This record gives sequence, structure tokens and C-alpha cells, in this order.
Amino acid sequence: MLEPERASSDSPAATCTSDFVNDQNGKGITDSPGDVYEGDFVNDARTGKGILRFSSGDVYEGDFVNDARTGKGIHRFSNGDVYEGDFVNDARTGKGIHRFSNGDVYEGDFVNDARTGKGIHRFSNGDVYEGDFVNDARTGKGILRFSNGDVYEGDFVNDARTGKGILRFSNGDVYEGDFVNDARTGKGIHRFSNGDVYEGDFVNDARTGKGIHRFSNGDVYEGDFVNDARTGKGILRFSNGDVYEGDFVNDARTGKGIHRFSNGDVYEGDFVNDARTGKGIHRFSNGDVYEGDFVNDARTGKGILRFSNGDVYEGDFVNDARTGKGILRFSNGDVYEGDFVNDARTGKGSQILNGDVYEGDFVNDARTGKGIHRFQRRRVRRRLLNDARTGKGIHRFSNGDVYEGDFVNDARTGKGIHRFSNGDVYEGDFVNDARTGKGIHRFSNGDVYEGDFVNDARTGKGIHRFSNGDVYEGDFVNDARTGKGILRFSNGDVYEGDFVNDARTGKGIHRFSNGDVYEGDFVNDARTGRHPRFSNGMVRRHFVNDARTGKGILRFSNGTYEGLRNDARTGKGILRFSNGDVYEGDFVNDARTGKGILRFSNGDVYEGDFVNDARTGKGILRFSSGDVYEGDFVNDARTGKGILRFSNGDVYEGDFVNDARTGKGIHRFSNGDVYEGDFVNDARTGKGILRFSNGDVYEGDFVNDARTGKGIHRFSNGDVYEGDFVNDVRTGKGIMQWQSGDSYQGDFINELRTGKGIFKWISGDIYEGEYVNGSMSGQGKLTYINGNIYEGEFLNNQSCGYGIYNFVDGGVYQGQFSNDMFNGQGKYSWANGDTYEGEFQDDELDGSGIKTLADGTVQNGIFKNSEFVE
Repeated sequence: MLEPERASSDSPAATCTSDFVNDQNGKGITDSPGDVYEGDFVNDARTGKGILRFSSGDVYEGDFVNDARTGKGIHRFSNGDVYEGDFVNDARTGKGIHRFSNGDVYEGDFVNDARTGKGIHRFSNGDVYEGDFVNDARTGKGILRFSNGDVYEGDFVNDARTGKGILRFSNGDVYEGDFVNDARTGKGIHRFSNGDVYEGDFVNDARTGKGIHRFSNGDVYEGDFVNDARTGKGILRFSNGDVYEGDFVNDARTGKGIHRFSNGDVYEGDFVNDARTGKGIHRFSNGDVYEGDFVNDARTGKGILRFSNGDVYEGDFVNDARTGKGILRFSNGDVYEGDFVNDARTGKGSQILNGDVYEGDFVNDARTGKGIHRFQRRRVRRRLLNDARTGKGIHRFSNGDVYEGDFVNDARTGKGIHRFSNGDVYEGDFVNDARTGKGIHRFSNGDVYEGDFVNDARTGKGIHRFSNGDVYEGDFVNDARTGKGILRFSNGDVYEGDFVNDARTGKGIHRFSNGDVYEGDFVNDARTGRHPRFSNGMVRRHFVNDARTGKGILRFSNGTYEGLRNDARTGKGILRFSNGDVYEGDFVNDARTGKGILRFSNGDVYEGDFVNDARTGKGILRFSSGDVYEGDFVNDARTGKGILRFSNGDVYEGDFVNDARTGKGIHRFSNGDVYEGDFVNDARTGKGILRFSNGDVYEGDFVNDARTGKGIHRFSNGDVYEGDFVNDVRTGKGIMQWQSGDSYQGDFINELRTGKGIFKWISGDIYEGEYVNGSMSGQGKLTYINGNIYEGEFLNNQSCGYGIYNFVDGGVYQGQFSNDMFNGQGKYSWANGDTYEGEFQDDELDGSGIKTLADGTVQNGIFKNSEFVE
């Protein structure tokens, strides 16, 4: 045996100790800087079985071909991960199992060291995903079973549920629709376990946007939603026949609206927390019409009531009754002006009766007490006023096929035998109604295939025995011999080498039964190249496929091809379609493949890559409209990364899927606005930042090109709003901070404060309560910086109705308010112990009342301008 040559002291720090055969074959150990290989060598290359210890601490044990990990092997990573399976050219490619150090386990397909293809990933937390992978991420179709019992089935992009899908909750709820970044975002239907059904928009797992909610009790709501609550514009049809159309906040009728009652009444006006509160008009079915103030579903405040008999009342109301000051004009011409209590003339008043005039006291619509009656010699008249197949079974198809074997969820899954009506018989594995796994297929013509199947096609390793005696053993892809293989002909010939689509194509060796050997190139089962050896000696000879080769014109029924041919359009050529489209560029095997230009009859022009007659790869598409797209294409659609320049000056740069802006991207508008964030189906949907040309900046959720969901809007003047949006307007819960220092936190509808909220002035005053259309209206509490506190009813930013006012000096007023002042019945208690209970007007004691001094003195009578009169 020859001694191996030893490296000199100044040679690279790599050593090899091994057996040699003709200086190139045998077993050995090689030590390149840091890495150590021990195993087989062929032609000076690591080929065969071996162990490679990397300097990083990784260790690989398995097959090698031409210095690369190729074949079966186990790779133990220094971080504790372990992969066992197929390798090609130093990369995990093929079938394999990867056990992660965190306890996760993946079993399935790999391409170029990444999980790509079909696979099952079992997470350490108990979740299990089964489906498609691309570049180590769950991308494509898949099923994710959560450890809590939830199950999702649908699309994935970059490890997140994105696209179409169905989510079955463990509580019985079912959602079917769009997902973005693991959240229900886009269009969808949610069926609740209690019988409710919602169909419409979602953002970040919440009903946000437009939608229809059908309640199990028969009610139906159609309109806007924010964060799972009816907020914005909507129509609510009650099961009792009532219909409301208008504004909602947090699932309650709040804002402007119209309520049509089943009894024929119609109310149009303001609502707060599902009650008529604020300004409104109520048309009664009997013909009466009321227009004025409402509080908590009752006519309270100022109003006008027009009776169907022609009478008209204008004045104060409390709890649906005429109470306070008012004027009643009778249809017969009589007029009463004065006090009312509980819908009756009670208190002080004056009435014109057929020309007579009475001025004085009334009780329950009758003149009672003190009064003056001025007669006009006329009579006085009064007026009263889910099943699935799972387990073993036999299925007989209508076409004559018969399957006998395992079923799972209505699909042939497991072991089974399928007898085809044409006489073929398959016995083996099934997955989701397709032959997938190991199996034997006996063809009716006598052929027999035994090996791997994927999605009803022979794919993987297998042996095909032809009825004519030929036998092929090797790789299959999509029912065709593709990859490496050996074909033994019945006449004794043997071919070993590459196959593509059932034809010998690529490098190969053909040993003829007469002793001839051809080693070289094949194209479509034809030898193309040189024939170096014959049985009678060494002779060199060129081979060219017996086919049309060179330039020519080929006329099809749908067009004309002009260019190079080799029994197929291959090389440069021009293809003119009958519809007017023209392609000029590369062809391979009759398909547009390579570089080319496609001019469409509508004026569009594409220049770039083609694969199998489709625009796939990099390219530029110039639309006749003036728009220009430059970027990735897949199967004739803009898919991947790209830049779209619109004819109006807008520019989008980012992700595309199926010709639509979908994924991450930046859109620069011609008016100077810039949006950066998520897109779905050509619309801004998901998370994003919108920078307006005027200096405003919005960051948050989008749905269908509109700010909808949670977001922060920073105005160029320094104001900042943070909260809910619907269709580009502030609607829902939010916080508004003005650059002046004032702030508001609470409900919004259509950009206005409506609902409940807290307003803090920079002066220190604080209001907490209800709003309608930007104004304090309804119940509220106003705390002044000086310590005074008012708590009660508000209308249009003023205290109006019943309330309590506590002064910092100890004084307390409780009673009726209007125009921000004491007006009507009330009680005032001074800090010194004095009290007054009676009528007020414009903050003054005015009218009937009783004042009790701290020393026991009592003043009972009429007061004017806070002075006791009598």
C-alpha cells in the first residue's frame, strides 16, 4: 500500500488519513479547519457512509455523495435539535423528522434545509398542526388543533392563520371567513352556541366594521360594529315588530335615531343608553305629536305637544307629564298659561275662556284656591282633556368503483382497497380521499406499480413492472418517472440515469443487450450527444434526435409560431395568438419558458420571466391604463414582492398575492399621504400607519381601506386621539387630548362625543356623565376647581332638569334647573342652618315658598328677587 503524502509545515491545516485506491478511493479521516469527517471516499470526494463533526458542535451521520450530505442521515444540532431523514446537496431535502430542543416535533417534507411541502408539527404545548409549509413557516392549507379543544382549518401565511378558514371553538361557536395574522380579520360568519349568528367584518378577532347579527330571540341588527359591540350606524329589528334605525354605542342605542314602534308610534331624535334622551319628535299612532326634550325614555324638559284634536301645549315636561311652566292653546280658542303638575293645570295660572279671563290658582285642571275671574257676559265653558363516516366501510361509487377500507371524517383515510371500474386495483394507504403513502396499483393492462403515492399520483420511490416485461425502479413525480432510476427492458437492455416525465432526459448510461454502451445526454427518450463505445471497438459518433431541428414556422388553429424547433418549440421564437396577443422570447418543450415579452391585444405589455407558459419569476407589466408593475409573478399573477406605480402618481411597494396587494406594503399617494402596513385583497386591512400630507399621523387598525378598529390619530396641531374608529371616523371608546391641555375620555359617534365620558378642562373643572352630539346632555356630574359640585340632568351643555348643587361654602340646592340656573321647584339650605323650599326663577327665590331661619323664624308666602313679599 502506498503511504499517503503528508502535509508540510507550511501547508493548509487540513490532514487526511485514509486508505487509497489509485490515490482516490477508500476509507479515511479528513480534518478541514475545525470540521472532522470520518468515512468513505470515492474519487477524492466524501461518498458513501460517514460521520461529519462540525466545529460548531453539530454532528451528522449518514450518506454522502460528491462531498455533500446526500441520502439518508441524522443531524444532531449543537442547540439540542435532532433531524433524521433525507438530505440532498448538504441540505435537508425530502422526508424527515425534526425534533426541536423545546419539545416540538415536525414530521414531513423538507426542501433546502427548510420545512417545505406537507407536514405535521406537534407543539410542546399540545397544539398540533397538519398541512402545508413553505420556508419553515406554516403557509398554504392546514389544520391546527389547539390544546384547549379549538380547531382551525384553512389558509396559513408565514406561520399565521391568514386567508380563508374555519375556526371551531371548544364552547360550540363556529367562525368561517377571513383571517389576518392569526386573528379573525376581514369578512366572516360567526355562529354562536346560543343560536346567535353574526355575518360581516372582523378586526383583530372582534366584530368590527359592517355586519348583521341575528339574535336567537328573533331580533336582527344590521350595521356597524366596534370591538364586538354594536357601535356606529345600524338598524335593529325587534322580534315584537319594533324597528330602530340610527346610532349605536357599546351595544346600546346612543346618538341620533328613529324608532318605529309596532303600535304605530314613531320617535325620531336623540338616544342615550337605549333610552330616548336629548332632543326628539314622537309621533303617536293616535295623531298626537310631541317635539322637545327627553330623559330616560320620558318626555322631560322643554317641549311642544300637539294633540290630534287641535289642542297645543308648549312648556315643561317631567316623566312624560306636563309639569312646570306651560301654555295650553285649546282648539276652541281658549288659552291657559301657567303651572302644570302631572298633566293637570295645578298651581298659578291664567286662562281665557270664551273671552272671559281667569287668573289665579288651579288644582287638577280646576280653578281652586285664590283667583280673579273677569267676565265678558258670556257663559263659561270647560274642556276636559355536524355527521361523518369514520372507521371501516365499503363505498360503491356511481361510476362502478368500489372502495373497501378505513374512513376518517367522510374521507378515505388509512388502509384500503380501491377497485376501479376499468379493472385497475389499488391496495395501500389513503389520506383525505387520495392514494397517499405506500401502495400497490395493479393496472387492467397487466402493469403493476409498488411504491409511494402522493395525492393520487405515483410520487416518491417505486417499482413499475410493465406487462411487456420491462421493469423500472426509481423516482416518480405526479405519476411520471422523474428523477433517478433504472429501466430494465425485456430485450435485455438496461438504462440507468435521469428521467423527466416518463422519458429518459438528462445524463444516463444505456447498456444494450448486444454489448454496446452509450453514456451521455438524453432528451425525450432520444440519445443526443456522442456515442463513445460499441461492441466492436471505440468509435465516436454524434447523435441528434430524429426530429425537426432548426428554424421554421408552425401554424396552429389559435396562432402562429416562428422560431427554433426540435420536434418542440425550443429556443428563441415568436408566437402570435389569434386573439391578437404576441409573445417573443424563449421556448422550452413547446412552452414559453425563459425570458420573453408578451404584448396583449388590450395594450398591456409584460417583459420578464416565463415558466411553462405562465408569467413566473421577475417581470415588468405595463398596463394600457398607464400603471406599471415591477416584481415577482407566479402562474400569471402578481405574487411575491413588487412595486406598482399607478398612472395617478400613487406608488405601492410590498407584497402581492394573486394579483392583489396582500401582505405587508407601503403605499405613497400622489397627494403626499403615505400608508405603511397590512393589505388584504388590494385594501388596507390589518395594522398600519397612515401619514397625512397635512402632518397628521394615524397608527392602528384598518378594514377595507378605512380606519376601523383601534388606533391613535396625532393631529398636526398637537391634538391626539386614541381609541376606536369605524369607517374613518372616531366612533366607539376613545381618549381625546387637546394641545390646549383639555382632555376627554369616553364614547364617540361620528367624530362627536356621544354616550358616556369624562371631560377635564385645563382649568381643573371636571365633567363626568352623558353626551349627545358633542354636548353635555343627560345625567352628569360637574366638579368645579373652586370646589362647587353639580350633579343631575344636563341639556346642550347646560344644567337642565333635576339636580343637586353643592357649594364649597356649605350651601346646597336641590331641585329643578333650566338655562344653567335654579328654575322651578327646589330647596336651598344655607351653611348657617337657614332653609328655603319653594319656587325659584333665574337663581332667585321667586314665587311661593317657605323660608325657615336657623333661629326658628318661618316666612311662608310669596318671594320676589329672593325677598319675602307677603
